[in-house]
Amino acid sequence: MFVTVVAVVLLAPAEPPKAEAKELSAAAKKEVDKLQGKWKLVKGSRAGKEYEHTEGTPELIVEFKGRTWLLNGVEKAEIVALDPSSDPKCLDLKSLEQPRGANTVDEGIFKLDGDTLTICWYQGADKNRPTSFDIPKDKDTILGVLKRVPADPKK
Repeated sequence: MFVTVVAVVLLAPAEPPKAEAKELSAAAKKEVDKLQGKWKLVKGSRAGKEYEHTEGTPELIVEFKGRTWLLNGVEKAEIVALDPSSDPKCLDLKSLEQPRGANTVDEGIFKLDGDTLTICWYQGADKNRPTSFDIPKDKDTILGVLKRVPADPKK
């Protein structure tokens, strides 16, 4: 169930971005640098339900490569804005997915605590940035808790 709910939202075919993202501030670039690499989704919430990854179900790996957000190796979104001075920190992700509408911008918040990344974003039709990391009650807000995947020492 966990994989199905998250995969339905995130695993659609991607298309290249239609417009260039604006330059990020130096502070925002530092935050993006901290996010680089692969992250394993260990827990997710949506519509008042919480799902945990269980042994035997496919892993969902999020990767930040520059400003691009990939899911299981497929480009899904691009970071187009990030405010590291807000509490919680804010980021905007521009969808690269055709079914959702390329250039659709999802508003989100995130916190990074060591090797744990918690991110919450809104994928509804309106602008409605989440304000907390509580379990979302609505179907358009997704909360994910990810653990950093150690870098491959052979690379």
